[in-house]
Amino acid sequence: MQKIIIGLTALLISSLTLAADVTNDTAIPAGGSVSSTIGSLTGRLITPKDFGAKADRIVIANGGSITSGSTSFTGTTASFVSGDIGKTIGINGAGTSNGSFFSKIVSVSSPTNITIADPAQSTVTNTPYTYATDDSTSVQNAINASSNKTLYLGNYTYCVSNLNVTGSVTIIGPTKNISNSGFVNCAANQNILTFATTSNGAILKNVFIYAGNGGVTTAGTAISALGTLTAIEDVLIAGPCIGFDVAGNNVSLNRIQVMGMPPQSSDFTCGGIRIGHTTTQGGTIDPHITNSLIQASGTGFGMRIEDCGGCWVGRNDILSAAGYNTWIIPGLNQHVDWGNFVDTVLSDTPKLNGVFIDTADSTAKIQGLQFTGTWASNAGVANSGGTNIIIRNSAGGLVNGLHFVSHRSEGNSGGGNSIDVAGSVNNFSLVDSQVCGYNSARTGVYIQDSVQNFQIRNNVIGGTCDGYASTGASGVTIVSNNGGGIITGNDLRANTEPLNLGSLVDSSYVIKDNLGVDDIIPNITSASIIAPKASSTINLTGSATVNGIRQGWQNRQLTIATPNSILFQTGGSSGLAICNNYTSTAGVPVIATYINGCWMLK
Repeated sequence: MQKIIIGLTALLISSLTLAADVTNDTAIPAGGSVSSTIGSLTGRLITPKDFGAKADRIVIANGGSITSGSTSFTGTTASFVSGDIGKTIGINGAGTSNGSFFSKIVSVSSPTNITIADPAQSTVTNTPYTYATDDSTSVQNAINASSNKTLYLGNYTYCVSNLNVTGSVTIIGPTKNISNSGFVNCAANQNILTFATTSNGAILKNVFIYAGNGGVTTAGTAISALGTLTAIEDVLIAGPCIGFDVAGNNVSLNRIQVMGMPPQSSDFTCGGIRIGHTTTQGGTIDPHITNSLIQASGTGFGMRIEDCGGCWVGRNDILSAAGYNTWIIPGLNQHVDWGNFVDTVLSDTPKLNGVFIDTADSTAKIQGLQFTGTWASNAGVANSGGTNIIIRNSAGGLVNGLHFVSHRSEGNSGGGNSIDVAGSVNNFSLVDSQVCGYNSARTGVYIQDSVQNFQIRNNVIGGTCDGYASTGASGVTIVSNNGGGIITGNDLRANTEPLNLGSLVDSSYVIKDNLGVDDIIPNITSASIIAPKASSTINLTGSATVNGIRQGWQNRQLTIATPNSILFQTGGSSGLAICNNYTSTAGVPVIATYINGCWMLK
């Protein structure tokens, strides 16, 4: 008894942990409960059982059968008794299109045969099923009585739906990493636990929530956090459509796990964590998602961010989504601003694409996001063309300021480019990073039309690096109609074409000091128009007159070795033109400098 009181006192002092000696209500003397035992000492600890909760869920792994349109259910291994009348039964696959199904037991004709209140919508045989008292009212009453107090769940699982926390309540299980202290859904596709906007300072800790009771869940949220300073820690959720829906201020999710979401091949509506779904203008403020695991396993997404001011995401692992592991997609009047993603796995082995950043409305904004020490890998394991990171502005909103520092994008087995940026995106940077393992038909970093003011600096970009052994088609590809690019100090050697500048003509680039480019002197045959690409020095053979030189940017300097005498002549088209007639001397290099739209030779 002394050990019990010491352990419970520690719980009340910290409001976060429970001493290991107290594991369930059976440790309390006969006839008492946790609250009755120490209520006289503190008056703060409450249990759902004090309000009539039964926590009597029975789980049968197989043997359930019912015919579509029938209310007669058979459980070949069941032991139904008259006391089960009125309980909720969940029958896997008996719902519409073999979805989840719930009803009430209205009569018991034998230990293996019952009548339920509602006809099944699908025929099932030998299916799993569960039955329990619906404890929603009892648990809700316990929550209502626990404002500024602690609700202790014990080693019990309560069948509930639509619980609502409206005050500063601490809900706690006995210890982390257990699967028998918490809640299961007692209706199909229902929300389980909502922390309302008034639940400021609420805490949820050491709790397991199973949202797949009765079959596959296709709607509803396991936990919604809408208040301020809600702290959720050491919580495991299995089988939800949405694991966590975060739309409050300074909500923290720490050491949480979400798994077992429904499989989806399109319409990616289900996933692990959704942020800012119901807010606008960055109204979901400063959520912290840390030290957590999202096993998306074929569902729509791992983490979806729609509206967030100051997201802080760190030290997580998000893997195996059917759609996107990390999905940033603001809609009407939604903003994702000034977020930090630190030392975290953004994506691992998605079936489609890894990280997808895009606007869904012309009023949407994405700006000032920093990704430091992040990881995205192995996109497209089941879909040719998967890309580790995609950045777009499809709806014509604002995408300004996406910065990847010490990032690793690796092993793109699906066959897409490793990083792909396109469409009115401004101020993208990739610095001190590794882009490795994309295949011989693809590009490490692909910058498409209308991307402005980008920086690609001091990276290793190649098919062969970090243990991968393929040669990429191109390290960096720049499509025309871009401006303000800095490409310096990169190692681009493990590519067939280290730096592909396309038909680039622009006066605002800095491109220099790239391995695979500046350490190579290519041979180019003289012609009316020559294309030195990004090389700093070329060997120009032949003797044909040259009227234009491609790939000019302001102050670009090109050294042209001329084994033969060659005439460089004015009159080329804009962006290619030569400023002054010049005839080279055989064996003497020509220095060409691009100034104000043409090449000055000497």
